[in-house]
Amino acid sequence: MTVTDRRARRKADTRRAIGAAALPLFLERGFDAVTLADIAARADVAVKTIHNHFGSKEDIFFDDEPRMLDSIGRAMDAPRDAGRLALDPLVRLVSDNRIPVEGSGWAYLDDPSTRAVTEQFLTAVEQSKTLTARWFVMIDRMRARIEAALADAGVGGDDDRRLLAAMLTAVIAESGRGVRHELMAGAPAEHVRARVAGTVRAGMARVAAAFPDLVCLGAPTLARS
Repeated sequence: MTVTDRRARRKADTRRAIGAAALPLFLERGFDAVTLADIAARADVAVKTIHNHFGSKEDIFFDDEPRMLDSIGRAMDAPRDAGRLALDPLVRLVSDNRIPVEGSGWAYLDDPSTRAVTEQFLTAVEQSKTLTARWFVMIDRMRARIEAALADAGVGGDDDRRLLAAMLTAVIAESGRGVRHELMAGAPAEHVRARVAGTVRAGMARVAAAFPDLVCLGAPTLARS
């Protein structure tokens, strides 16, 4: 392992440690009541160290956002079918995971303790105007990432890309809303997964139908362009 690798690993470890220390505080006290000094004390680091890893307290709460954007970007780097971008990898990413992050999966729903933490997390978002506003910022960043990926793939013109990105983002956001609704209603795990899969598949099919010359779904033969 090189010096650069070791530094990157230490940086990632410190970031994870800060997030792991912050989440229980947020859930115990409420997001708005927790300060960076509280988090630093719990993580046994300096407040300056937190600033080195996170731009804001909201970034700590939504610390999966960078991985989410990267996962979506990779899903958009999809094979092509007759010049059209295949949406299937994006469908799998959103359907197979509790959040659109590779490897996050759905196992947390089967464990009562991790499911309870997730429900507390969602409640914290609903109870904080700051986090609710930050959620919409994250959704817009997702849209921008998708639009950039479409541009990189040479899909459509500017107007088509903006509209297509907005529609794809709306499907992903609605699947997340469905997760929140079902979890807070106490729905069983299989029902939550089924709702997400149905929402994503139906939504992406409608997007593909709206832009048949630019994207496709369920293409039998795919090749990278």
